Parts: sequence; structure tokens; C-alpha cells
Amino acid sequence: MALAALSLLMTCALATSDKLHFVYELTRHGARAPTSISTGYKVGPGMLTANGMRQRYLLGAHNRKRYGDEYGLIDVEANDFSEIMIQSTLVNRTIQSGYSELLGLYQPNKATA
Repeated sequence: MALAALSLLMTCALATSDKLHFVYELTRHGARAPTSISTGYKVGPGMLTANGMRQRYLLGAHNRKRYGDEYGLIDVEANDFSEIMIQSTLVNRTIQSGYSELLGLYQPNKATA
């Protein structure tokens, strides 16, 4: 599957202003192993791969730069999770994908880790 993660990002701004007010992101999970039994994967069928976790981490890091640093829409240094909302289905790979993206967005402080 060449397109491992489908990502659609829609941004909305007021018509009278260039200031960004909110972002709505709709994404699919990161790269996963095939659902049928196959060889060559370190995870079970349909599970998120390490590359899939990395993809979503990088997406979170990109969003950190864009919506934290560039637009100032979220304060990623304060780790104020009330500024965002994340939802997932009850499928392990989607939960892992969301978690991986959050790690990129709110990167752990090495001093406290």
C-alpha cells in the first residue's frame, strides 16, 4: 500500500481576518501490516508498524511547528491539553496512531522523562 496514511487537513479562518481560529484534522491510521497473515512483519496482522508510528509522530511534530510556533493557535510548551480534542475508534492501531501524533505535538520534556 503506497499511500500508508491518508491525511485531510481543513483550516478555517474568518472571512474578515487572516487570523487562524481553529483547525479540524481528519486522518487515517499510520502504516500497518496487512490484515491477512503475511511474513516479514514484526507485528500481527492489521497492527500498526513502527513506521506507521513514526509517520504519525512526524505529523504531530509538523502540526507542533505549524499551529504552535507559526500560528500560535496552541501552546505546546504548557502542555495544555484542553486546547485540543482527539477521538479514535476502539481499534488498537487507531489509538496507537493518535498517541503517536500526540507525542509529536506535545513532545516529552527530556528533563522530566
